[in-house]
Amino acid sequence: MVIGGQLAAAEVRTLGPALRAAGNRVLYIALFDTAEEIYGQTELESATDVIVWITASGHLVPLSRPQDYSVQGDRLDILTAYAKGEVLGKTPAIPLAAVNRVLIIGSNHLVRQIQDTRRGTLRDYWDKTTQFVASVYVPMQCMLKGVCGQCLQWQINPATGQRTKAIFACSWQDQPLDLIDLDNVDERLSQNRLQEHLTNLWLDYL
Repeated sequence: MVIGGQLAAAEVRTLGPALRAAGNRVLYIALFDTAEEIYGQTELESATDVIVWITASGHLVPLSRPQDYSVQGDRLDILTAYAKGEVLGKTPAIPLAAVNRVLIIGSNHLVRQIQDTRRGTLRDYWDKTTQFVASVYVPMQCMLKGVCGQCLQWQINPATGQRTKAIFACSWQDQPLDLIDLDNVDERLSQNRLQEHLTNLWLDYL
């Protein structure tokens, strides 16, 4: 199961065919603001077994396969409805209990939301052995894997919540979800807030 938007779509197009060739089924929870953001829909369909298209506004994503979904609204509400078999009245072709690996690709807010629902409303729907991996997109500079140290980010002990070691996130951008110090990720990203505001103001001015 892959959860995410445009960044996730790029990985689905790459990983999906290989995963399916190895005997896996691929479920993509596609999160987009509008249907116009979607590119390569045919390729995404050929790389997956089921896609749940979720848009925030505009018109629905047109479907070409009976097993897919196209819905609009809050992504967590729709994911919960999918788990309960309440989306469009369909029984999930791939229920959450059948998912053994989840890859979350997106912002720190998305990663935290999935972690919260995993431990909360969807706790009883996931299999206890399901492996969760999430993207860690903290500030990066050199991209040379351990040179500048701009991307240093803490990992934690899942049992105690205590920090264990700092790692170079540019060399390990997809990490086991239980090891990620999400509070530290939020803190690292907030360090760029002033520069982001100034850049946005300059772009608006231009």
